Amino acid sequence: MEAEGERATFGALLRTLRQARSLTLEGLAEASGVSVRGIGDLERGRRAAPTGGRWRRSRTVWGSPARTAGN
Repeated sequence: MEAEGERATFGALLRTLRQARSLTLEGLAEASGVSVRGIGDLERGRRAAPTGGRWRRSRTVWGSPARTAGN
């Protein structure tokens, strides 16, 4: 299934970025507003990427500015 593969790819990328910045699950959770369990689920491919406000907040952790006007 395509969706499962996309979740696994996103999760692997998330874990790689988190580790490259020496962030723990707890540190990323605090910085992004996504729960530790939620991040773990994302990294394992059990959940799709966060959406809406959570995604915008998590993007600031990586140094990517949040867009406005619905992006």
